[in-house]
Amino acid sequence: MLVIRRLETRTQGFTVIMLPPDYHKVIPTDEHQHNEILRIYKQDKRYLDVENDFTDYDLNPDVPATLQ
Repeated sequence: MLVIRRLETRTQGFTVIMLPPDYHKVIPTDEHQHNEILRIYKQDKRYLDVENDFTDYDLNPDVPATLQ
């Protein structure tokens, strides 16, 4: 599972890309760059047999499952 998170300090923002259990990459990014990374990698709907934020956390239960 790919995990993408935003990390901010007082002076710099970062995008952290993690592939559990032990790989992580910290990239200095601004807010726009971080949102573009999310747009590219974010799953937009449920897919059969794919775990993502929709299925793991039921963030949007109105989105139907699709076969792809």
